[in-house]
Amino acid sequence: LYLIMGAAIAACAFIGIWLACLLFYRLIMGKSGNEDGILRVSLFFARLHTTALNGFFMHTGRLRLFPYRIWFGAGVLISLALMATSCVLLTVLAYNTLAQRPANEQVLTPVVPGVNLPSNHLPYYLGALLLCGIFHEFGHAVAAAREDIRVQAAGIFVLGVYPGAFVDLNSADLALVSPARRLRVFCAGVWHNTVLALGAILLLIRPAWLLAPLGYSNASGAVVTWLAAG
Repeated sequence: LYLIMGAAIAACAFIGIWLACLLFYRLIMGKSGNEDGILRVSLFFARLHTTALNGFFMHTGRLRLFPYRIWFGAGVLISLALMATSCVLLTVLAYNTLAQRPANEQVLTPVVPGVNLPSNHLPYYLGALLLCGIFHEFGHAVAAAREDIRVQAAGIFVLGVYPGAFVDLNSADLALVSPARRLRVFCAGVWHNTVLALGAILLLIRPAWLLAPLGYSNASGAVVTWLAAG
């Protein structure tokens, strides 16, 4: 009973927050129904977009000092390999789920806040999702600029509680380039997320290497590893 009441209260609070945001947007901001507005809010969805970053993307994508062709070419190969691997893993996960295999035999474990993710970790989890989304879309934008595809806008959004990012590419430019060039643009997001994940793993297992320029050093001296009760 308490669980049901808690879920009902959380659902009411969630809906109430979104209704308050929508009311504020319509009454105070006066942007209701304006598709071209920088900020657009509807029930359970909010989007903030800008064209201010277009020049930055174009400039970054045309830097001559960086080997973009090799970078995004490698991204295509690795992204396609990861996509194939993901299909295999999802197939195995579906089979294990239907076969009712124990949780410790699953190859993937879905993250469910409040179940296997502590609720107080939710802000960090959502922040990580937003960071991944921004870096993902940054990859698409830079790859598009490298292939002479115009970036029309970029922004962030919130769908329910899920935060994300997006870039709006010129569809006419995208249709004119070759399939190989389009593939480099399409795979750039997954490729940049892969690089971000590898960087996070290195930061986790070898923080001293990456943070040494900032003054980080490993602890030295006595370290407490265990305490006896009582």
